[in-house]
This record gives sequence, C-alpha cells and structure tokens, in this order.
Amino acid sequence: MNISDRWAVDSTRLVSWRHWGAESVAHHALSNHTHRLAEPSGWILDWLNRDGAQTGDALAAAAGMDPELVHAVLQDLASLGLIVRC
Repeated sequence: MNISDRWAVDSTRLVSWRHWGAESVAHHALSNHTHRLAEPSGWILDWLNRDGAQTGDALAAAAGMDPELVHAVLQDLASLGLIVRC
C-alpha cells in the first residue's frame, strides 16, 4: 500500500482560521473546536491553504526546516482534522 506524502487543507472541515505573528487559530467545523496553533503549525497550515497540496519534503525545503519536524507537524495537524493526505 502506497500512502501519499501530499497534504492539503481539508476545506470541508476547516471553517475559518486566522494567522498573526507566531500564532494561529483554526476552527474545525465538524467538532466545533477551535485550536490555537504555535509555529511552525500555523505557517504550514497557511502555506497549504495558499499554495495547495504539498509534500512534507517540499514544505521543509521551502521553509529551511528539518523534514522530520515538518512531518511530525503534518501528522499533528492531520490528527486535529485540519489537513488530509491527498
């Protein structure tokens, strides 16, 4: 089984979000939960929302970040239901 490493914002679940400075807030429509996100989570969510589906490695390269950290953040955002594999 080949699981894609491409990630995208789940627009069916993410109703709204705001990003300022080093913090972001995202509202998950299905659970009605609001999540406060620290960097780099907010940056990654912003990047995916603006530029569409990306791989974890592409995000890490664009930000000059450790790929392992980016992949861990992607997993965390997915566990909150804010992003999905595509």
